[in-house]
Amino acid sequence: MSTLVNMYRALRGSPVTLLGGAILITGSVMFVVKRVYEPYKARNRRAEAEYIADYLFRKEQESRGVEFHDDNVTLKD
Repeated sequence: MSTLVNMYRALRGSPVTLLGGAILITGSVMFVVKRVYEPYKARNRRAEAEYIADYLFRKEQESRGVEFHDDNVTLKD
């Protein structure tokens, strides 16, 4: 354990250590964005697009005078 402590003391404040830490933090942030945030954002965008498409489809059917019966009524006008 003392070897690691001595290594830390020797490298503390070194430009190489700072650069390595910056690269590690940047890589971690990029990983989280790509693996967590983007799929979440895509699901929400897809759900919103589906909701809007369903709304437009129903309005078009109403304007044509066609009755559209659906057991899963999810739209609130």
